[in-house]
Amino acid sequence: MAARLGRSANSLRQHFPALCGQLTARHHAYQQACLQQRHHACLEEIRAIALALHAQGIFPSITRVAEQLARPRNIASNAEYVAALRHLRRQLGWKQ
Repeated sequence: MAARLGRSANSLRQHFPALCGQLTARHHAYQQACLQQRHHACLEEIRAIALALHAQGIFPSITRVAEQLARPRNIASNAEYVAALRHLRRQLGWKQ
């Protein structure tokens, strides 16, 4: 933002500390909202993939689900993703 105004960031912080603090807080809130949205989308994608595998009679393992994600990632390292998948498998009647 400082570049768009033709000023240095330090100059803006010096002259407008309260406004800079508000902008920083707003940007942080935006980043958190984006993170939550991506997280929710990933949980929904995991659920959809697991249901599709179940419909085919295939055990929805962490590895199989992760292989089919649109954006590959290691879901085994995220406790919430693993817990959600385990919960869904229990609902579908799969033994752990």
